[in-house]
Parts: sequence; C-alpha cells; structure tokens
Amino acid sequence: MKNHVGLISILILMLTWCAGQANIWYVHPDSTLNSIQAGLDSSSDNDTVLVGPGIYYENIVWPNTQGIDLISEYGPDTTIIDGNSAGSVLTIANGIDTSTVISGFTVRNGSAYDGSGILCSNHSAPRICGNIITSNYGGAGIACTDSSSPVITNNFISNNMSTYGGGIVAMDYSSPVIADNSITSNSAYFGGGIFCMESSPTITGNTISYNEYVTAENIDMGMDYSKKAFNGIDFRRPPPLGGGICLLSSASLIDGNIIIGNSAIGGGGGICCISSSPTIRNNTISENISPWSYGGGGVYIAGDSVLFINNIVTANVAAFGGGICCEYTSVIIDSCTISGNDREGIYINHCATIINYTNITDNKGYGVRNDWPGIIVNAEYNWWGDSTGPYHPVTNPGGLGDSVSDYVDYVPWLYWPVGIQEHKLPEPIVPVLQINPNPFRDRTDITYYTRQNAQRTELKIYDISGRLVRNLAHTSTHALCPAHIFWYGDDNAGRKLPGGVYFLKFEHGDHRETRKLLLVR
Repeated sequence: MKNHVGLISILILMLTWCAGQANIWYVHPDSTLNSIQAGLDSSSDNDTVLVGPGIYYENIVWPNTQGIDLISEYGPDTTIIDGNSAGSVLTIANGIDTSTVISGFTVRNGSAYDGSGILCSNHSAPRICGNIITSNYGGAGIACTDSSSPVITNNFISNNMSTYGGGIVAMDYSSPVIADNSITSNSAYFGGGIFCMESSPTITGNTISYNEYVTAENIDMGMDYSKKAFNGIDFRRPPPLGGGICLLSSASLIDGNIIIGNSAIGGGGGICCISSSPTIRNNTISENISPWSYGGGGVYIAGDSVLFINNIVTANVAAFGGGICCEYTSVIIDSCTISGNDREGIYINHCATIINYTNITDNKGYGVRNDWPGIIVNAEYNWWGDSTGPYHPVTNPGGLGDSVSDYVDYVPWLYWPVGIQEHKLPEPIVPVLQINPNPFRDRTDITYYTRQNAQRTELKIYDISGRLVRNLAHTSTHALCPAHIFWYGDDNAGRKLPGGVYFLKFEHGDHRETRKLLLVR
C-alpha cells in the first residue's frame, strides 16, 4: 500500500497541465512528500497543495508565495493539522492576497498569544473556507492583525479559548469578511465569539451561538489596556464583555446573523459596542444573557453612534436592559421587534435615542425606560402590544401595552404591529455551497445548506465543451441540515471521465451558481 501511495504521489508531483502552468503537489503520510510545510515550500505561485487524509503534527509558516491553494482531499473530518500546543497551527505573515485558499482541514491544538489556530498578520488576506477550527488555546481560533483582511467563510469555529476573541479576533485596522460561519461554544474575556478592536470587519450570515466569558482567573490577562479607557471603564481590569460579539473603537457591518444563547458578565450578552459606530441590521438576537449587575442581555451600546435597523431582539436577560442597554451614546432604533425580554426591552441612560416603527411588546418591567431626564427619548410611531398604546400611570393610565417610564415621548403610537414577524429566524438570501476536495481524484463531496424544506436542487456537471455529462439532481428533506452529494468523476452511464476541467451548475430556487471542478487522473 505504501509503495502504491508513493507512486501516486510521485506521479502527481510531476504533473503539470501544460508547460508553465500550475503544479499539484500531493501530500500524504505514506508519501515521500509527507509534510504540508514541505508541500507549501515546494510550491510556486498558483500551485495547489492537495493533502491526503491523516493527522499532521505541524506548526506551519506560510511561504512568500501568492495564490497557493491548500486543499484537503477528503475534507476536515479526515484531514487534521494539529499544533501540538507548540504555537500557532498556521501563521501567515507575508501579505498574501485572496488568490490564496485554505480549505477542508481541522485546525486544532494551537497555543499562542495571537491566533492559536490561524494567524493572519502584516496585510495578509487569504480565503479561509470550509474548515473546522477547534480546541485552540491562548489566542483566537483565527486572528487578523496588522491591517489583514482575510475572507473567512463557511467554517465551523468552536471550543477555542482566548483572552480576546475566542473564535475570531480583528485588531490593528484589519477588515476581514466573516460570513456564513458557525461560531459556537468559544470563550474569551472579551468577545467570546468575535472580538474587534480598531478594525472594520463585515460580519454577515453567521450563526454565533453559546459563546461565553471566562474570568481573569481562567486565562492570562496579557493585553495592555493602560492606554484604553471607554466611558470610565478601566480596561486594565474590566469586566468580561460581549459574549457573542465585542466591538471596541470599531466600525463594522453586522448583518443577517443569528446571535443566540451567548453570555457575558460585563454587558452585551449578544453584542457589546463601546466607542464604536457599527450598522447592525437584519439580525436575530435571542436568549443571550448578561447576569449580575450589568446591562444589555441582547445588546449593550456605550459611546459613539449606532444604527440599529430591522433586528429581532427576543427573550434576552440582564440586570437591566434585557433587550438593549444604551448609555452615553447616540442610537437610532428603527423597524425592529423588541419582545419578551427580561428587565426592560430598551434601557436608556445619558443617551440621545430615536426609536421608530418598532414592535415593543411583552417585555418584563418597562418596554422603554429612560433614566436621564436631561434627554427626552423620541419613541413615536411604535407598536406597544395594544391599540391603546403603552401604559404610563399618569399620561396614559388606560394603555394596555408595555409600560414606559418618564422622559419618553411615545405619542403618536401605532395601532397595529410593524410588518416584522416576531421570533422568526431570517431566511438566508442564498444557500451555502461547498465542494471538497477540489481538485479531486476519486470522489468529491458537494455539500449545500439551506433553511428551506423539500426544495428541488439541480446539480449538473458539464465538460469544458459545454456538454452535459452528469445530472446529480437532489431534493433536500430537512431544513438547517447539510445535503451531501458525492460525484465520482463519472458520467450518467457510470463511465469514468478523463481528467480535466468540469463545471458544476447549481440551482436552488431562484439561486444560480457555477463552480469549476478539476478532476485529476
């Protein structure tokens, strides 16, 4: 068997599609090329390093080479890069761009101050997709520092622990795209799921769930916060902040995420924004908690200005401001549902706040509570749960809707709900499609995710001349579950096709997508 695998690896090492074009380097534990680092170091620009199944105990340093595709042969369940607690599993510090791809690996057991799993620094911007990033300690699962802008998509990021950003961290003017990932059960002192400081990430389409805080006794407080002070909080030893997402001095787009079941002691069980100016829209923020004496079970906002549009904030819990807590800031809340939160739907203190066209219903305590008489909250044109408007013991004692405190201008109110369905998770705009491995030799796994039940999906394979060679039509049966379709490089008659370039046309509902496949013979 070893001789057979060795022969295959030697043949693939010698393979080029034509003179001057990219090479494919095959790495396998039983091959003469049995190290991922060696495969990368052997590569030239635009080469592919195809990694066979196995566990690779390596701490990889990316070479100064553009456009390498590092791809596993059979996906992250069988192809593991283990850092052996000896540093970052994968370090990229040479400014490579998005033509570089890292896909199909489990990245585990890293231990470093920055980026225990994957560290991107010095203007680096690879595409990191379809991986499992898990069980890394000391630094984030993925770290983006020094103006780095990786594209991080379709990964499963879980059970990582760090001082800041258990799952992902963006610092020092970095601007990563963080899209369509599952970021779950990570823990950190700041930002159990995601932490951003002086950066501008795009965070969209992710499920950010059950991330939590760790206390100073559980992890090294190595960061120097002596030069950072936000609204009187001492960042040399602050309380843990932002169970799901924590933003400090950052301008970001947080759009279309499901943020559920996260927790933080110091505020912002779901999202914490301090001296930041994000746009937060189209998210479901539910069942997050900020226990003890801090506010903002769903969202905590302090300093700078925030635009909060078309979000659903439900069933969150905090000492005050169970749904949203706004302090010393400027916030616009528009076209949202704030419902079923414990200890106020919205709590406001020293804050210029506008709340319009929002459903504010079934919150325990107040729907809206303003603790600062110096600023009147503009809360006109909202639905309070009843056509009689909100309850106030003096100005509207007959109101059967949620209660309001003093210093809230709630007149006029709406007589019917805003057109947002409460407690409903948002449908994604497009399904998520993954192909792994690609290039492939014997078999590739075509995986897609959707939230629509029983939808017909068309998957058709065409050769380079445009001839249909294989029809892989499939019907998804369960929402939220991945559908797996295997293609063995054969046609509709079961005949093996020659090596070369093929095209997958993917159709699901109104969505159309074409991907290139490379079959190696």
